[in-house]
Amino acid sequence: MPRYCTLLIAVLACSTGCERPGEAQAPQTTAVASPSVSAPSEPREPSSRWPGPEVRAALAKVKGKLRVLLVATPDAPNLEQARRYGDHVAAMSGGELSEHDFFASPGLCEEHGVRRSSLVLVAEPWTAVIPIPAERSGDDERETLEQLDEAVAKKLTTKVTRGDIHLWTDVEAKDHEAVGKLIEHFGVLKRLPPDWTDIPPFSKAVVVILEAGDLTVVQDAALAEYLEQGGALLVAINPEVPLGPRVASFLGVTYDKTTLCNDKVLLHVHRFDADKANLVVDRFSGHPAVATLARTGGRGTAVVMLRAGSFDIEPASSTVPIMRTMPGTYRDTNLNWRHDAGEERKAFVVGVAHELKGSRAIAVADAEMLTGGVFVQVATNRLFFGEALQWLIATP
Repeated sequence: MPRYCTLLIAVLACSTGCERPGEAQAPQTTAVASPSVSAPSEPREPSSRWPGPEVRAALAKVKGKLRVLLVATPDAPNLEQARRYGDHVAAMSGGELSEHDFFASPGLCEEHGVRRSSLVLVAEPWTAVIPIPAERSGDDERETLEQLDEAVAKKLTTKVTRGDIHLWTDVEAKDHEAVGKLIEHFGVLKRLPPDWTDIPPFSKAVVVILEAGDLTVVQDAALAEYLEQGGALLVAINPEVPLGPRVASFLGVTYDKTTLCNDKVLLHVHRFDADKANLVVDRFSGHPAVATLARTGGRGTAVVMLRAGSFDIEPASSTVPIMRTMPGTYRDTNLNWRHDAGEERKAFVVGVAHELKGSRAIAVADAEMLTGGVFVQVATNRLFFGEALQWLIATP
């Protein structure tokens, strides 16, 4: 063998296995993969980079406690990156990441619909399952974290922007089928039973339409407490139907049940004197709940109210008017369908909006504007309801 080859072999052997003078060679160790991922890692502080801004914004909208689970096989690709990302999300939510072995947790996987190694976010009443990227990213951790962040943002935003919207009416449900279908564009329609006594947790909004009956004391208290906790309520009531005292107190309004009439501008339906109660309302404020109607109101765009009462807003209230009748309207105190002496003509408030400490509410003085044929045939009534509901469920 040539001399230079012998020297090269000696150098290589020394560089890999020889001890230097005065040093003891460190014992060699072999890394062994853990057979389970159930042992929790040390909690980390939220990263300044992860999660990204979309996920942070969505997390801020989550109501209640968010649980973050890592359900994975011991040899799942990108497991450490998923663990790190889950730690940051859990830290932002004030909790800790909970780790579970995929094979050892069949019940958990069945409960949350986990089919492969995934991050799982649980906040009643929804669950978001985000599969861990299957492609190994090598040394580029950022690529995997970006993929996770994008997937979490998509799932989480969908979950927090859609929620249960509860509808309760005191008449047959078929009269409000069109209202229900429109609600489904903004959330998951849930109908409250006739004898409901409380609002389900995490309800995104509540729509109450009272045509003939009134709220019980318990229902009035439940709605007021729901608002006090930051809820969103749209309530529509007919004349002679009282607004619950606790809800009225929260809104800072007094509801006058006297039927409004207008003998100059009205919608003729039966050609009877009672048609004077069919109001054409085209006076809208600049409030965002009626923004589109406000831009076109007074120029042929109006909503139709078949029988309406009116609101008086208390001076110290944060409630604002959003709809008024035409100036020639009067309260028909004796319901004789005629304007009598002493019945003042003016623009009455028939719609109000309230926003305070996270809660939002809209009250309208006519339930029939959201009912049956009127709602189906009058496009502006549907526009009002859709825009009002969109404002209600938007984050304050």
